[in-house]
Amino acid sequence: MHGFVALPPKMDDTAFVTAQWPDRQPFIPKQTHGSEVLDIRQEMERATLFGGGRPCADGLVFSGNTPGVFAVQSADCVPLMLRANQTFALAHAGWRGLANGILQKVVRMVVAAEPKAQLLTVLIGPSAEMCCYEVGDEVIEQLPKSAVYRAGIGGRCMLSTGRTAAVLISETVSESAAVKVRIWRAGFCTICDTRFHSFRRDGKLAGRNIAYIAGN
Repeated sequence: MHGFVALPPKMDDTAFVTAQWPDRQPFIPKQTHGSEVLDIRQEMERATLFGGGRPCADGLVFSGNTPGVFAVQSADCVPLMLRANQTFALAHAGWRGLANGILQKVVRMVVAAEPKAQLLTVLIGPSAEMCCYEVGDEVIEQLPKSAVYRAGIGGRCMLSTGRTAAVLISETVSESAAVKVRIWRAGFCTICDTRFHSFRRDGKLAGRNIAYIAGN
């Protein structure tokens, strides 16, 4: 089971997961807008990293056979789900994540974990899109050259985080001739679509969206 959900008011990610799956352990990292991806396919790694709280990371790689619920939160950043055979991953990437290579890192980790896989499936959830997400040249200069944006007003740029994520994933998968990629992108903009929470729109009052995968 998996999904993208806007959390109810005053409910955090752990409370949501616990309410939906009271008999399953939540695996939700403390996100830092960095490039750390945790490989928690083995029970020992899960116990070590999550035994004392929430480790800092913006990506998780795990087995679909794990009886837990894995999640990342967002409020304009790109939430992603990936799968190759029985290896799954979740990642969170704002413009800093797109710039520091977390998507390339998590794709390579999933592909390496499943050397016989022929297909990588990727779901890209709602995020800040080109219609609303205005950034300066200082942001564009830090992003890969394949970032998707257009010129805005007054020398600013309008960035599509979701489309940029799709391009970066496709480029990374192309490094391996043995694996193909299938990408589904929600395409909804969290800034102007009020079904979703947005930090750019609501500031400190913004709630959070959650991307989750419940293991077997």
